[in-house]
Amino acid sequence: MSLYIFFFIAAALLFTGFPIVLAFLGSSIVYFILEGFQLRIMANVMINEVHSFILLAIPFFVLAANIMEQGKITDVLFDFANDLVGHLPGGLSHVNILSSIIFAGMSGSAVADTSGIGYLATEAMIKKGFNKPFSAAITIGSAAIGPIIPPSIVMVLYAGVSGASLGRLFVGGIIPGLIMGLALMIYCVLISYKGQGNFPRTERASLGKIFKSFIRAFFPLLTPIILVGGIYVGIFTPTEAAAVASLYALIVGFFMGNLDLQKLLHIGRKTVSFTGMIMIIIASAGVFSWVISVEQVPQRLTLWIMEMELSTPVLWLALNFAFLFLGAIFDTNTLLLVFVPIVLPALRIHDINLVHFGVVIVLNAVIGLKTPPFGMQLYVISGMTKIPIKDIILKLWPILLILISVLFLITYIEPLVMWLPGRMW
Repeated sequence: MSLYIFFFIAAALLFTGFPIVLAFLGSSIVYFILEGFQLRIMANVMINEVHSFILLAIPFFVLAANIMEQGKITDVLFDFANDLVGHLPGGLSHVNILSSIIFAGMSGSAVADTSGIGYLATEAMIKKGFNKPFSAAITIGSAAIGPIIPPSIVMVLYAGVSGASLGRLFVGGIIPGLIMGLALMIYCVLISYKGQGNFPRTERASLGKIFKSFIRAFFPLLTPIILVGGIYVGIFTPTEAAAVASLYALIVGFFMGNLDLQKLLHIGRKTVSFTGMIMIIIASAGVFSWVISVEQVPQRLTLWIMEMELSTPVLWLALNFAFLFLGAIFDTNTLLLVFVPIVLPALRIHDINLVHFGVVIVLNAVIGLKTPPFGMQLYVISGMTKIPIKDIILKLWPILLILISVLFLITYIEPLVMWLPGRMW
């Protein structure tokens, strides 16, 4: 009975708008009282949950992304992307997508992409005469690439929960991320030829201009190469790579002359605030997961799946639909920290690779960030551009279908995810 009360309280608090931390802790405290557990056990669980070397990557990647944004490095990257692809059919929509691919190798966050280089690209598209809702929609869609191409804060969370290799997760996201970008660019070309809206192009940049913008962007562009290359050849761990990313971003920011003491203080406050928020969520979710584990919910679910005798392809289908649905209701942290541990035993029975599942589930979570009614990216870009959410959704649904298509592609063609990690030594 206490388990049902536990779930009811958690669901009631979440659906009535309480912060996720209060929902987790409130329901857990009631469960502990009903079961007669000492509350100090809860404190120990919370401490142990964040006492993890791998989670150190989160504040460092957040710091690196904030330095890149405050140092106006996003402007340099946008100009380089514009010179490369701004003249193609679809114009600045391609610049938006390519900027997200480049920035993905530095930020690791879809929301950071949306509010940083994504907002810059949206404003540029609108000024050039693009349809406003479409501009916002393509920004939301391309920002999905951020957590897929390494580094990725979401993958750090998943690795902490599942025990999967973070280095292999990072490398496994490269090909899916590039496929997403290519699919979105093909979509932009097709609708530009069909004349669905105004798609002005920039003039084709000369080789000299492209070379100059490349030189300006050279050091920021080295960031993902240093990170992925260092992890790939074993020079440093993913957590150490996060520290390297922060130091390198700081050097680049000062080298390009766009950082000062005031900006550094602002960067520090943002980083501490975001990291604190993530860590308290992880700690509270750890208690929630502890209760689920004590009540043997994963084992019950595994037994139920075994009794259904689902084939592996059908299980994949069920998991994707379940996580797409859950992603539209719950935020990314809840999805990864609460629901992933529940299905892990079933994955082991079907011999599903945790790295493959991780990349698939991260894409599921990212799609949830842009899915009504609770998609955070919708509210971020709508608030920044003052474009009504309902107008954005009308232009967003074909983009969501493209992303879901890529999701099923990487689900059923495993080498798209596992080929590069398989080359790691």
